[in-house]
Amino acid sequence: MYEYIPDELKKLKNWICWKGVPDKDGHITKVPINPNDGHKAESNNPETWTDFDTAERVSRDYAGIGFMFGGSGYFGVDLDKVKKELDACEDGDFDNIVGEFIHALDSYTEYSQSATGIHIICKGKLPPGGRRKDRVEMYDSGRFFVMTGANISDCVTIPDRTEEIKPLHAKYLGAAENCEEPDNQLRLSEIPEIPDNPDLTVQEILAKAMQNEKFAKLYSGDFSAYHSQSEADMAFCSMLAFWCAKDRSKMDEIYRSSGLMRPKWDRKQSGSTYGALTIQKAVDTCKDCYNPGSGVTISDRSLTIGRNTAPGDPETLSAKARPAGKMYKFDDTGNAERLFDMYGDIFRYFYTEHKYLYYINGKWHFDNIGYERRIADAVIN
Repeated sequence: MYEYIPDELKKLKNWICWKGVPDKDGHITKVPINPNDGHKAESNNPETWTDFDTAERVSRDYAGIGFMFGGSGYFGVDLDKVKKELDACEDGDFDNIVGEFIHALDSYTEYSQSATGIHIICKGKLPPGGRRKDRVEMYDSGRFFVMTGANISDCVTIPDRTEEIKPLHAKYLGAAENCEEPDNQLRLSEIPEIPDNPDLTVQEILAKAMQNEKFAKLYSGDFSAYHSQSEADMAFCSMLAFWCAKDRSKMDEIYRSSGLMRPKWDRKQSGSTYGALTIQKAVDTCKDCYNPGSGVTISDRSLTIGRNTAPGDPETLSAKARPAGKMYKFDDTGNAERLFDMYGDIFRYFYTEHKYLYYINGKWHFDNIGYERRIADAVIN
């Protein structure tokens, strides 16, 4: 299956396994696995990688093998969702993005796992700047490629393409999200503010938020549960958006006082800074904020539903009557409006934990028993 992968790659100890894990939207996340112990492989920790033979043998228990680029001396190009262009190339028409990359790099190329894209691996180093935009990704560290061995090139050895990749990088990734930009950065103070919660100071926010174990670990600088610190930064800022009521200045102050703080936070990026853009994304995706008067407590123990706090029938939550004369559509939007009108005061979604909460007996509880389905059925009925 993997006989066409060049031997020079197989000689490196940059190999892992991977498994597919569906997310809440039904997409498959490719999780890197350490073949030696079955735990997660880390892109910045070679101790979690192994040799090709071990990875291939262990991969029978997983979805396949992967190649980590860190310290390898190679870089990879990933062209995604290019099935139409691939078909054209097979018919002899190379006047498209796939033909452009294949001819310019002329290196080991294989179909991606989905068969709708390709991976090209070359020796050398990528130029500084962007790493991903639209259908094009390029990496030489911090990432891995799922390897299929479905070779569509005749390369036995892998050439150095440090120079050849530069014009392609400039053309396709010149304005990507990770590019260094001129000194015209948009600073936090220049971003329009969303009204914050005046009742909580930074110290009070920390006192409450630190009761949450995930928050406390990230605040201390422990991001071992994440694939990279950038991923941890995004998760931490999402939590901060909830706790700080989307107040960017408070979010920035708390992040800077945390163990995650690093020089990259102030790095110029896309006309702004890495930190400001991360905060902005967290604010844009935050659907709800902490309200000191809601009665929600955040200790993991008090939010975990116990045997004696099961809510029973949906009517236990005292649904409100729907507004008189209001009509609803018979679709998902209509059902969402029904649920909000009937249970919106006592049934909430806790954004940072990705779980529903319901209010009963003077306390908010995590819905760990799928109670939201019974509420939905009651609403529709």
